[in-house]
Amino acid sequence: MRRALLGLLILGCADPTRVDVLFTADPALEAAAARIEVRVFSTEGDTVLEVDTVLEVDEPLSSLPVAVRLRPRAGDAARRFTVIGRLLDADGAPLARVAVNGGYVAGAAFQIVLRFTEGCDAGLACTGATTCRGGVCADACITSTGDRCVDAPDGGADDGGPRDAGPDDADPPDGGAASPAFVQRHVPTASQGGGFASALGGALSIDARDGAWLVLASGALSADVAGAQRAEARLTVDGAEVTRSGSSGGGPWSAIAFLDAGGARQVDVELQGLSGATATLRDLRLVAFPIPGAAYRDAALENRFFTQAEGWVGLAELRFTPSSAGRHLVLAHVSATTMPATDAVGVRVDAGGESWPMASGTPPNLAGASLDRQSFFLARAPSLAAGAEARFALEVRAGAPSSNASHAQLIALDLGAFGATVHDDALEVGSTSAATPETLASVRSPAAPRDWIAIGSVALLARGTRGAVLRADALERRFTHALDADARLSYPFFAGVSAAAPFDASVAVFASGAAVERREATVHLLGL
Repeated sequence: MRRALLGLLILGCADPTRVDVLFTADPALEAAAARIEVRVFSTEGDTVLEVDTVLEVDEPLSSLPVAVRLRPRAGDAARRFTVIGRLLDADGAPLARVAVNGGYVAGAAFQIVLRFTEGCDAGLACTGATTCRGGVCADACITSTGDRCVDAPDGGADDGGPRDAGPDDADPPDGGAASPAFVQRHVPTASQGGGFASALGGALSIDARDGAWLVLASGALSADVAGAQRAEARLTVDGAEVTRSGSSGGGPWSAIAFLDAGGARQVDVELQGLSGATATLRDLRLVAFPIPGAAYRDAALENRFFTQAEGWVGLAELRFTPSSAGRHLVLAHVSATTMPATDAVGVRVDAGGESWPMASGTPPNLAGASLDRQSFFLARAPSLAAGAEARFALEVRAGAPSSNASHAQLIALDLGAFGATVHDDALEVGSTSAATPETLASVRSPAAPRDWIAIGSVALLARGTRGAVLRADALERRFTHALDADARLSYPFFAGVSAAAPFDASVAVFASGAAVERREATVHLLGL
């Protein structure tokens, strides 16, 4: 039986102290299941991991069991955890729920097996510190040796698990220390015909009561019918569209959103097929994290038409004066296309007279005829002087005869407020023709245990088969697709990594049959 790794949560130093939580199911439930949702809560009651993964059904028992590995933050074996799992059918309806409240043994590893059973269906609303066993709600406590508790330690039910979470465990518990940990959701494959529907299986709740958050999402978007744009994906916040872009040939997709402080926000990625096609979004990963310091932003979400005669047209602009010298991470995102699709549309960031991604020469052009409306993403971390105004403008230039662009966003973050940051880039123009991925930018995280946000991207220009491999620790995205016309696209990757030991992050490219032009390869690690 093949074991699938659902998620990896590393919360401390690299020693043997760990707990593997293994999810299994009765055969009838496994046959009916399409997805499994898992949430992990810390000692303080904060949500530290949220994963939603699709179960493969190509052969019996091909996806279950799945496992989550836990390690204590900072190596503190006295910490406790709560893990809640829900099994869902193809329509997103819950089939069963299990939970465990447990702890660690210093220097030891053990396994907890949680089984979804037929008597524990959606009608049995076990919540909080209880789980379903034998068709009834029972204490979810596990001793440090993996046996069921006789008496729940540290005050019984209120032992660091979710408090009054409700039947659907939709929100993290109130109280406890504020956590800097990211929220992440990964969906291997989502498909949809006509009409937008959630690719995440339901909106993700982000608690922004204590400050602003940044949301980053990316994946590979395609349609099962060739021709003009047949697939679209969008990011929504509280039901409002923040980013939308499309594809027909399997190109990269990305989205970003800035969440103002002010309470719980509902974030979703929605997918639809157009003109009778079925749209597919593969390797969808959404990561959200609280912004620890100053942030600046401007956005122009409405659709705008412009002509070649207008030259470069500004869509969004940032002007701010840093109070202290240091790096700022500048994120640019826009969706654009040429209408009709003959010449591609150009995209750049004017950074105080310097043009990104090229200081000189031709800036990247989004695809015109072959891939229609595309998302463009760029991330740079310039050093800025204290007391001097900084200016950044996101601009587009029309292909022939006219173009349109929408959902333009510029965001700048003060990196001095993060716990640590690491950066590398390969901004110059180069060429790659090898089928073996060539690494362009790479970094290694510092040794201290920390939560990290990994941001990587590269711009490629070519026709034919080409792709990019972007990695952060054990997480990887591999883009591979073929184009029948020259197009320069940006390939993004966003991920959250909880690391007890140093790990590597990198951006690499490859090509088959013809050389691919590459530029603007960057990788950034932000320590929370």
